[in-house]
Amino acid sequence: MKRRWVATREKFMFLFLAVVGCVMFMSQGGGADAPARIVVKSIDSKIENKPDAPATNRASVATNGRPTREQILARDNGVFAGVQAAKKEKNGIKVAVGVLIHKGFSRYEAHAVSEGMFDNLAVMTSQIARFRPYMAYDVQQVAFLTNASAELAPFMEDLGWETRVVSLKVQPSDIRNPRIAEEIVKDGAIGIWEMLKLEPWRPSVLKMDVEKILIVDTDIHLRQPFDQVFDWVQPGHTFGYTNGAWESEPVNGGFLVVRPGEESEKDYHNIMELLKEGDFRAGN
Repeated sequence: MKRRWVATREKFMFLFLAVVGCVMFMSQGGGADAPARIVVKSIDSKIENKPDAPATNRASVATNGRPTREQILARDNGVFAGVQAAKKEKNGIKVAVGVLIHKGFSRYEAHAVSEGMFDNLAVMTSQIARFRPYMAYDVQQVAFLTNASAELAPFMEDLGWETRVVSLKVQPSDIRNPRIAEEIVKDGAIGIWEMLKLEPWRPSVLKMDVEKILIVDTDIHLRQPFDQVFDWVQPGHTFGYTNGAWESEPVNGGFLVVRPGEESEKDYHNIMELLKEGDFRAGN
């Protein structure tokens, strides 16, 4: 019972801190064009509408730099109108958020999925649902599973995610450079399984009518509407990316934006051939 209480307490604290962190971020967040500050509306409304709240409290909300309820409503109505105009401009363009889950349910498997991942997925799903009305794009969700994690499909589908089962198209024995073949097994968070993050680059695997897809790790927290992320990839380009945590990692595999199509399919096969060659030096 003690171990169960500790696990439950840790999960409660994780969710509590996540909620508090989001509220703090939104209440401080950036500028009049940040619709995610809608959180402030609910906080201020509770303060100003509370029947037994002294008049001095209501006055302080307005005089201490905090917006009044009328100002908040006017701002939010303006934001919503702006979103509707942007939606009309995008004309229903569909995009997707994709995650990879390569581990199974069982605690006794060597690579069993952690309880924390379920918490992360639940939080991410809630965040997408929360921001969807304030985004110009039509956001879909898709989870990429392996044979080992395919049993999670019902769970993911209950959360509103489409599911695809993918498999590795390259093994360490396919890599001609022995050093790279050895390193890829232990590099990154999940070793060679990281290569599965390339599968959404292939329309035949993705099987979704979307213009772009954001491929993220499950521990990513979306703290505000993220239309601008999809706008990274301009016409004529296949993908956008952020830098890795180390200088030796110019691309962060945990946060990629891809435009799936013929070009991304070509890029996929070129990357696979480069990996098998195992020589990443410039000019080769």
